[in-house]
Amino acid sequence: RGLGIDLGVSWQIDEKLLLMAGASDLGSITWDFNPKKYTSNGKFAFEGVDIIDLLGEKDNIAISDTLLDIIKVKTESESYNTTLNSRLHVGGFYELNSRWSFNALYTFQKRFDGYANQLSLSALMKFSLLHAGISYSISKNNFTSFGIYSKLNAGPFSLYLHGENITGFFNPLKSRTVGLRLGTTLGF
Repeated sequence: RGLGIDLGVSWQIDEKLLLMAGASDLGSITWDFNPKKYTSNGKFAFEGVDIIDLLGEKDNIAISDTLLDIIKVKTESESYNTTLNSRLHVGGFYELNSRWSFNALYTFQKRFDGYANQLSLSALMKFSLLHAGISYSISKNNFTSFGIYSKLNAGPFSLYLHGENITGFFNPLKSRTVGLRLGTTLGF
C-alpha cells in the first residue's frame, strides 16, 4: 500500500510570462503484504564440494546445500516503509511573440542513493503547422545534453518527435544516455 501526491501551482505574471512550481511523487509505500527479513550472524567457513569425488558415484548422487547447513538463516516477517523518490520543480515560460517562446526548468530529485539536480533551457519556434525547438540540459557529470523537438499539427491530430542528448547518436559508445520519442496525439 502506498500513497503518492503531485502538487503544482502556476502564476501568470503578465501576458508573456508564466512561472510555475511543483512537487511530484510526495509520499511513501508501506510494505506489509508478507514481507520477509533474512538474517544470519557469525563467521562461517565453507570449503566447498569436491566434484571429482562425486563423478565416480553412479547411484544415489545427492548434493545437499551445505551452505544452508552451515549458515543458520533466521526468517521473520517485518513490515517497513520507503519514501518515494520525490521531485521538486521550478520553472518559467516566456512568449517573446507569436512565433518564439522560451522555457526554463530546474528539477531537484531525492533518490534512494542521494540527490540529483537538473537545469533545462529550451527555445521553441512556431510555424503554421509545425513547431520546432531545441533544448539544453545540464546535470551532474553531463554538460552536453542537447535535444530537439518537432510537432506537426494536422487538424485534431499531432505527430511529434523528441530527442534527448542527440550528440549521443553520433558517438553512442561514449554516451551514457540517448533518448528518442515518436508519438501522436488526438485532441478535440
